[in-house]
Amino acid sequence: MNGRRARTQEARGYHAGRDVYAKTPHAPPGGCPAARFPRGEAGLPLHQGLREGRIVIQVVTAKRRQVHYRWRLREIMASRGLFSTTDLAPLLVERGIERSQAQVWRLVTGTPERLSLEVLAALCDILDVTPADLIVTSAVLAP
Repeated sequence: MNGRRARTQEARGYHAGRDVYAKTPHAPPGGCPAARFPRGEAGLPLHQGLREGRIVIQVVTAKRRQVHYRWRLREIMASRGLFSTTDLAPLLVERGIERSQAQVWRLVTGTPERLSLEVLAALCDILDVTPADLIVTSAVLAP
């Protein structure tokens, strides 16, 4: 047996062909450790509660977060002295990004839902900023 397989089996609880969980008081059939199962009423593993005829229901609610982002390309361009989309287009072409004037205008004036990493990297290089400077994110708990 190679070393990697031995380490993996050891991590799962197999030692020299015997199941170390066989003597666990709450061991389910098959020898899986009880710690892998969620706990039900009175701290018993759910599988044991089901085996004893009790029905255990757990409701888990996850808190949802709403994620928002703000595209700051226009204001960063203004701080760098670029006030027109026609100023940005040739700089993108220098970096191998071929976009029409309309596409560049939409990139600057709107908030893109999708943006290639190539364009993002070119914008960061042109404006000497990081992606975090261009895209400000925030997340809040949903009501």
